[in-house]
Amino acid sequence: MKILLIDDNPDDRLMVKGELARNLGAVEFVEVRDAAELLPVIEGGRFELAITDYQLRWTTGLDVLKDIKSKHPDMPVIMFTGTGSEEIAVEAMKSGLDDYILKSPKHFKRLPVAVSAVLEKGEFARRAREIEAKYRELFTRLPVCIYSSTYDGTTIDMNPAGLRIFRCSDIDEMRKISIEDLYLDKGDRDVLLENLRSRGCVTDFRARMRRLDGTGFWAEIHAVVKKDKVGQPMYVEGILDDITAFVKAEEGRNKLYCTLKTLFDHMPEGVFLLDIENRIVLANPVAGEHLQVLAGVGEGDTIGILQGKDIRDYIVSPPGFFWHGIELQEPQERFYEVGGRVIGSDGEGSGMIFLTREVTEEKRLEERVNSQERLASIGQLAAGIAHDFNNILTVIIGYAEIILKSGSIDENTRQRVESIFQGGTKAANLVRQILDFSRKSVSRMNPVDLVLFMKEFLKFIERTIPEDIKVSLEYSPGEYRVNADPTKIQQVLANLVVNARDALCVGGSLSLGLKKVSFPEKRMLNLTDLEAGEYVAISVGDTGTGIPMEILPHIFEPFFTTKEVGKGTGLGLSQVYGIVRQHGGYIDVKSEAGEGTVFTIYLPSLEMQIKEEETTQRKEHTLPEGHGEPVLVVEDDDPVRELIVAVLEMMGYRVFTARNGVEGIESFEKGNAEIALVITDMIMPELSGIEMVRRLKELKRDVKIILLSGYPVINEREVLLKEGVSELVMKPIDVKHFAEVVRDVLS
Repeated sequence: MKILLIDDNPDDRLMVKGELARNLGAVEFVEVRDAAELLPVIEGGRFELAITDYQLRWTTGLDVLKDIKSKHPDMPVIMFTGTGSEEIAVEAMKSGLDDYILKSPKHFKRLPVAVSAVLEKGEFARRAREIEAKYRELFTRLPVCIYSSTYDGTTIDMNPAGLRIFRCSDIDEMRKISIEDLYLDKGDRDVLLENLRSRGCVTDFRARMRRLDGTGFWAEIHAVVKKDKVGQPMYVEGILDDITAFVKAEEGRNKLYCTLKTLFDHMPEGVFLLDIENRIVLANPVAGEHLQVLAGVGEGDTIGILQGKDIRDYIVSPPGFFWHGIELQEPQERFYEVGGRVIGSDGEGSGMIFLTREVTEEKRLEERVNSQERLASIGQLAAGIAHDFNNILTVIIGYAEIILKSGSIDENTRQRVESIFQGGTKAANLVRQILDFSRKSVSRMNPVDLVLFMKEFLKFIERTIPEDIKVSLEYSPGEYRVNADPTKIQQVLANLVVNARDALCVGGSLSLGLKKVSFPEKRMLNLTDLEAGEYVAISVGDTGTGIPMEILPHIFEPFFTTKEVGKGTGLGLSQVYGIVRQHGGYIDVKSEAGEGTVFTIYLPSLEMQIKEEETTQRKEHTLPEGHGEPVLVVEDDDPVRELIVAVLEMMGYRVFTARNGVEGIESFEKGNAEIALVITDMIMPELSGIEMVRRLKELKRDVKIILLSGYPVINEREVLLKEGVSELVMKPIDVKHFAEVVRDVLS
C-alpha cells in the first residue's frame, strides 16, 4: 500500500507512520513537507490514500484537498489535524474529503480504522465505477434498445441503438413522446402492462410499433417492473429489438411449411418416414391408408415387416429407383407398389423414407390396353387372312354356282356340287365373322326403334330357349332409337343369348333390358374409353355360372373358348365386340363366378324418326346376257381370273385378260377404242388397282371400271367412286349379283 502523507510537522508524520505500520502492516509512505514538493508528487504519483494536515505553513488542507481531487478525483483523502472546526469539516466533506480526524489522544486511535474504512469504501467505489463503466459500454454499444421508463409511459433513458430503432435524434426528443403513442395497437400496450402488473416481468412479447418517422415495425420486448416498498409500480426497465426481418422470414417459413404440408397431405402417392428404430414418425393421409391396409399400423407404431418381408428389403439404392410390387387377394384384389431410401449417407443413416402407391386401376388399365392391342393385332391379321380366303372361296363358290346353273349334270353330281357350294358359303360366313371382329365387314346402317326390335327378337328367342328358363324384357316408357344394321345387332344379341342359355345349367332367368344413359365425361370400360354422350344401353343378363376372373380379360379374343371341342369356334364374342365397335358403340361385362353375368352394349342414341325400310324382293331369273361387249379383266390370282372369264363368256361378253396392273394398262392402250368395261382387282403386285384406275382415267376419261376386293373397303367407297370407279364388288363373288352389276354398269 502506498500512502501520500502531507504534513510540515516531522513529529506528527512519524507518529502517523508508526501507528499505521503497526495496524496495517507494510505501508510505503511518500512525505510532502513543503509547497515545492506537493504538486510534483501529486502529478507524478499514484496513491491508494492521501493524509493531509489542515494547518500547513504554506497553505490549508482544503487547498491541498482541491489540488488532489483536481488530479485524482477518485483518490480517498483523510484530513488529520489538531486545528479546525466543524464548519471546516463540513466544507471539506463537500469538497470530497472522505474522513476528518482530530489530532488528539482520544481520536488518534481512530486513524487506522478510518484508513481501513476509507480504503474499503474506495475499493467498493472503484468496483462500482468499473461495473458502471461496463454497463455504460454495454448500454452504449449493444445493437438492441435498452430503455427505462416511468410506469405511465415517459422515457427515462434509452441507449443509442434504441434511438436508432425509433429514428429519434436524441434522448430529449424521446422523453417528449409518450411510449403509448409508439404502439400501432394501443391494446398491445395494455396487455404488456397487465402482464407486468400480474407477473412482474414479460418475455418474448411481440407488438407492432411505429418509429418517429411514421413507419411501422415488429418489436420483441423483454421487461421488468420496479416497485416501491408497498408494491406499487414505479418504473419499467426493458430490452426491445426490431424483429421485422425475423417476422417476415418466419411468415415466409410458415407459408412454406403450410405449402409443403398441403403438398405432403395431398400427394397422390403415400409418403411415410421411419426413425432409426423403425417407428413411423410421419405419414401423409394416403400412406396412412396404405399402411393400415398393408400392415395395420399408423403413426407412432413400429413396423419391421411389411407383407412378409423385412421393411429394409423395400429400400432402393440410388441413383435409380424402382418399385417393389405387393399383391393382395383378400378381401378384394388390390395392387400396391412400395419403394424407399435411407436418409443420410453415414452408413446406417438417420432413418428411412418410403413412397407407396396403389396401382390397382393402373394394372387393370394395363391389362385392358394389352388386351385391346392384342385384339387390334389379331383384327389386322384376320382381315389380311380374310382377303386371301375370299380369293379362294371366290373360285370354289363361283365354279360351283356355274356348274349348278349349267343344267347339264346328273342329280348325283348336282348334290355333290351343292355340298361344295354350301361348304363354300359356310366358309364365307366364317370369314365374314372374322371381318365382323376386325370391324371390316360391310354394314347397312338405318335408324332402328329398339323397343320394336327387342320385342320381335324376344319372340324369336323364346322358341329356342328351354321352358325352365324365365325370359324377360325390361324398359321404361320412351323412345330408344339408334343407327344400326338390324341384322348384325340381331347377331350380337343372338350370340349373347346363346351364351347365357349355355351358362344356365338348370333353370334360372335370362333378362333383356333397354335403358337410356348419359355420360357427361369420358369413362373407362372393359377394353376402350367410352366417350361422353347420350347412349342407349342394351343389357343381356343371366343368373348362370358366371365367368371366372382369370378368363374375363380374354373373352373377346378370337378363337378363345371354354366350350368343349366341336361345340364352339371361339368367334362368337369376338364377333360381338367387332360389330358393336363397328356401330360406334361399346361393350361392358360384369360377372362373378356362381352369381351370373351381365353384358351391356352402349350404342349412340339417335333422336330421329325411323325411316321405313324399303324392301325389294329379288326375282329369280337367269344370268343377264351381254351383247358381245369387250371387257378387260385384270386379276393377279389365276383361278379367280379364270372364273371371272368363264362367267363373262357364259354371259356373252368378249373378254381380254391381264395378270397385273402393268399388263392391264398395256392391254387397254392396245384396245382403247373398243374396250367397254375394265374389271380389276384392288390389291395386286407392281401396280395396285387404285393406281391403275387413275392411269386408265388419264387414257380415257369415260372408261367404266368395276373394282373387286377380298379386303373390305366399304368405308372408302365414296373416295373410290370419286376416283372414277363405277361400282364395287366384294369377294367371294356371288355370280348372279356379279352378272347383274356388270349388266347395270354397261347399261
